[in-house]
Amino acid sequence: MADAGRVRHETEPAFVLHSYPFRETSLIVEAFTRNYGRVALVARGARRPRSVMRGVLLAFQQLLRAAGVDFLGRSLGVLQQLAVARHGFQLYSG
Repeated sequence: MADAGRVRHETEPAFVLHSYPFRETSLIVEAFTRNYGRVALVARGARRPRSVMRGVLLAFQQLLRAAGVDFLGRSLGVLQQLAVARHGFQLYSG
């Protein structure tokens, strides 16, 4: 049976806007998605020396796939999957 506290599990392209430290080994990543706008996700273990996400979650990096789970009553999701775009759309301002 699924956990009653989980609202959705979405996977969609995103741009990293900002990331900052959270606790000892995690990051809070603010990303912009087409369907949900600005979202905040926790990337657990992203600051560990051998983490795959460590050098990827930089500002203005395009992510092909960012999967997060939003929990009922919380404003943060948990970043569970990640795929980086090598070439693709660029983020323009103005």
